[in-house]
Amino acid sequence: NYADVADTDNVEAIDVLQTINVMVGDGSNFNPDQNVTREEMAVIMCRLLDYTVSTYKGTTNFTDVDEWALPYVEACYTNGIIAGYSDTQFGGGDPVTTGQASLMILKALGYFQEPGDFGSDWLVETIRQGAQINLFDKVDNGANDALTRNDVAQIVLNALQAECVQISDHDLVSDGKGGFTTKANYHGRNKVTAWDNILDADTGAGLQLGEELYEGDLQLVEMEDDFGRPAVQWKYGTEEIGTYADSTQLKATYTAKATRGELYSLVGSSVVRDLEAGRCDLTVFVDGKEVTNPNLDNYFVRNSSTSIGISGQNATGNGTLTEVYMDKENNVTVVQVNTYLVKATADYNTTKESLSVEVVDVDCATAPALNTVIENADVDVSSFKEGDYILVTYSYDTKQIESAQLAEVVTGEVSEFTVDDYVIMDGTTYKYDYV
Repeated sequence: NYADVADTDNVEAIDVLQTINVMVGDGSNFNPDQNVTREEMAVIMCRLLDYTVSTYKGTTNFTDVDEWALPYVEACYTNGIIAGYSDTQFGGGDPVTTGQASLMILKALGYFQEPGDFGSDWLVETIRQGAQINLFDKVDNGANDALTRNDVAQIVLNALQAECVQISDHDLVSDGKGGFTTKANYHGRNKVTAWDNILDADTGAGLQLGEELYEGDLQLVEMEDDFGRPAVQWKYGTEEIGTYADSTQLKATYTAKATRGELYSLVGSSVVRDLEAGRCDLTVFVDGKEVTNPNLDNYFVRNSSTSIGISGQNATGNGTLTEVYMDKENNVTVVQVNTYLVKATADYNTTKESLSVEVVDVDCATAPALNTVIENADVDVSSFKEGDYILVTYSYDTKQIESAQLAEVVTGEVSEFTVDDYVIMDGTTYKYDYV
């Protein structure tokens, strides 16, 4: 619900961390592009690990940490989560880097307990271990780059789904100074609690950090969203946080025509052969309705420039969002979401908190029976006024409009048009789709 969080931000992570009170915004804004300082990262870690920070007062000699943040820094320092530049210098106002934040989180997971774990370069070992457990999924930063709030939210969410570890045994390794030191070998912690499998989401992990910290209150469930996308749903206690498309399975997104040749090249010939042999499955959803027994030739043909789907029924084109998902077993899901046009017949009704619309008369045999009243509780339509043209999407699963966006209206002299492809107005070509 933050005004400054866009679809391109890590919305899932921001939503979850706000709900569990690990990262919250400033009023109506989350400030996703703002860099996180080292002392702010200490606050995030304390909230995540639920430290009672007041008990750690006076346990460090740091002189460069803001007074409000000092108890959090001291709590993390005393528990071995962070270290300073020296006994008195912490660099509280410095931006936290990918490497620094990752090391804090990895220590919370149980890694880096012995001096030899750091090898000859702590940063190299930290990034290597973080990459190994998928800590940097959806985060595109260098090891020494400053992290934004958007980045930190995603890394912490990844950590909640990572496996906790403990020391199994030790090795003696060179300390680089002519002597020896200990290096720990780690193994995943066993699942021994009632909330063991509450965050697995097909990862096959052992006891995950989110399971240990929240003891079953934080849950992750695999499902399909309203359009048929493979999705995950987060819950906290009895509260549903949200449902999010499973981006780990997303192979490609098309915002115009998607061709059969493109999909063939995307999944590869071996997967197509597996689909033909029945070793994996093809599932197709159009506006949330599953296509019965989809014909493979309608979706995968080598070098074909023909649109996927069935011509005149669910072929893709301008105005159609197409997403292709593939899981670890090579099962392929194709999701098509069409755009439809409605017009507001009155201003938004503040009393009924709804908007009345009429469907723009389009002779389309496959168009759904769109709602003529959109409830603001379902889709934010509070800004629309009578006469506005609105682009909407619709789900057959929920039988309601799922999104609404103000359409841009252009006027001018039409010099050329075709019924199903384009119109040229004042020298500008506008592409569209009409089936």
